[in-house]
Amino acid sequence: MEVTLNKKRLCLSLAITAWHLFAIPSSLLAAEPVVISREEVVEEAPRDVLFARALKWFQKVFRGPRASLDVEDWEKGRIEGKVAFNYISADEENPRMTSGWIAFSVSVSVRDGLYRYTFTDFRHEGGEWSFGPITLEKACPVKFSEVRHDQREWDKMKKDTAATVERLILSLKTAMRPPP
Repeated sequence: MEVTLNKKRLCLSLAITAWHLFAIPSSLLAAEPVVISREEVVEEAPRDVLFARALKWFQKVFRGPRASLDVEDWEKGRIEGKVAFNYISADEENPRMTSGWIAFSVSVSVRDGLYRYTFTDFRHEGGEWSFGPITLEKACPVKFSEVRHDQREWDKMKKDTAATVERLILSLKTAMRPPP
């Protein structure tokens, strides 16, 4: 009887520990994800030409071990991939804690005369501490310690992500234009 009771206590203890370790903060469950999506018109450009331009852009801009082209569907006119850019922490005293990567998904869909791009699923993967999904929340959804400046890190992460995506959008718009 005592052995069974100890096994039950051990199982309960392990379950509670796992729940604490892997539980998603309630603030992230309700948080709205960042999705940047727009449709652009390219006059008199056939779908195949736009697809070729989008594919060339993707292959040129997203190279390296943290980039993958997951969908290349000529028939549906869709390109999808996952990429990441290097993130450097705002914490000058101990940057390795949160320096790492901002990973996200990119898709481009084309039709005759127009294309739609979507950037979504932004996620921070840090050295020691990862913030997880980047959302529209103004307040930092995670707190690693009393000493750290998590809100400053969160704000920098969102600012760096916005700047990177804006540069990518400008380069995509340039690539999708007809040659001069």
